Amino acid sequence: MASKGVDAATVLEIVAEAGVSQPSFYNHFESKEALLNEIVRSFIFSERALKERVVKDTGDRALSIAWNCRRTIRMLSSDPIVAQVVVRAGVMRNILGAPVGEPLIREIEEGIRAGRMKVESLPLAISAIIGGALSVIQLILDGEAGPDPDARYAELVLRMLGIPAAQAERLAFKPLPDFLRDGEGND
Repeated sequence: MASKGVDAATVLEIVAEAGVSQPSFYNHFESKEALLNEIVRSFIFSERALKERVVKDTGDRALSIAWNCRRTIRMLSSDPIVAQVVVRAGVMRNILGAPVGEPLIREIEEGIRAGRMKVESLPLAISAIIGGALSVIQLILDGEAGPDPDARYAELVLRMLGIPAAQAERLAFKPLPDFLRDGEGND
């Protein structure tokens, strides 16, 4: 799916590459789209514990959002195969109402309650954050993202949420804690 594209890859090609039978595939998945959703859901759930830790440890809603945005961009772009599947399928868009989106939604809601953030439409903000992440990942895959795409993206997210520009930049570029760096914290 990553090399041919989500639409072009067939179930027969997928099962051949995976070394399983077509009936076995259908015992686990209703369709190719169900497989795609499971790939992304699995990836996102594997990251949930880290994102919850950031929420708990920072004490700053804006910093928590910035670090979690950066982590998502870094982790997806560190695995080009998963990144291609995620971007081409666009299935991250489906997390708006799913439990995997809860930490981000909670952080924004808390930021709004505290008066730190101003958001007219939470669903629109979440959709923009997810869509923006997909676009940034595609830019990274295409080699067109420029320097520090994870931090620049986090800065834009914070500004969209009403954080003043200078503060958004400072928070977005604050060094990530060790447990959020690429390839770490996946135990």
